[in-house]
Amino acid sequence: METLETTEKRLLAEIEALRLQYPDTQDLYREVCVVLFFRHGITPTANKLYQLVRKGSMSAPADALNRFWEMLREKSRMRIEHPDLPESLRDAAGEMVGALWQRAQAEAKSTLHALQEEAEASIQARKAPLKMRC
Repeated sequence: METLETTEKRLLAEIEALRLQYPDTQDLYREVCVVLFFRHGITPTANKLYQLVRKGSMSAPADALNRFWEMLREKSRMRIEHPDLPESLRDAAGEMVGALWQRAQAEAKSTLHALQEEAEASIQARKAPLKMRC
């Protein structure tokens, strides 16, 4: 498992690469949101974004973050299209499927977190005898 320091160094290297690809401040902040959230599992905040990017005013990361969450909500929204269904029923079905998907994701994250903790405990248990020898 990666250490916090290694993860932070890798994240900073990724952000430096993004700086070259996205010279526009808003585009850069959006891409950093994507990297944090999807690649590293870190929920982006305006402060975290500004600490990592340090470009533009303090409103720039907040604006980019708002647009990121709007885009994510829009892309994750379920739409069920069927000409015979009343609109209210179609919307209710879409909301239900969306809720089921969110619940499935939450369960998967919970299981993953438990497995990660178990793996980390196992690693620490195996390292303990090595530390005693030194």
